[in-house]
Amino acid sequence: MLQQYVTRPCFLFAFLSFLFVLYGCGTSYDATITGTVTMNGSPLNKRTVSFHPTGGGPVATGTIQSDGSFAVKTATTQGLSPGEYKVTVVATDPPPPSDTGEELPGVLLTAPEFGRLDSTPLTFTVQAGANNFDIPVNPAPPS
Repeated sequence: MLQQYVTRPCFLFAFLSFLFVLYGCGTSYDATITGTVTMNGSPLNKRTVSFHPTGGGPVATGTIQSDGSFAVKTATTQGLSPGEYKVTVVATDPPPPSDTGEELPGVLLTAPEFGRLDSTPLTFTVQAGANNFDIPVNPAPPS
C-alpha cells in the first residue's frame, strides 16, 4: 500500500519533468536583426533575406518589405542566436504569363551569387541585442 502512494507521485514528477525538458519554456533568441536591402542605392522590395549560421543551426529569414526593410525570424520566433552568418538575398519579379498554363520561374533581379550559400559575398557578425544591417546587392546581369 505504501509503495502505491510513493510510486504515483514519483511517476507524475518524472512525467512532468520529461514534458518540461521536451518543450522547455519556449525558445528565445539573444539577438535581433533589422535592416534594409538596397540595389543600385534604391530599396529592394521583393522576396527574402536569409541568415545562415556558419557553425550550423537554424536559418533565420525575413521578408523584404516595400521600403526595403526587413526583420528576421528563426522559424516563428523573432530573432536569432549571436554568431557568424552568411547571408543570402533572393529577389524576383513575378513570372511572365504562360501560354501553356505551366508555372514559370520568376525573373531574378539580384545577381545569382547573392542567392547561393556557396557563393554569397555577404557575411555578418551578429551580436547579442539589437543589430541593424544595411545590405547592398548587385542586380542580375541582363539576359
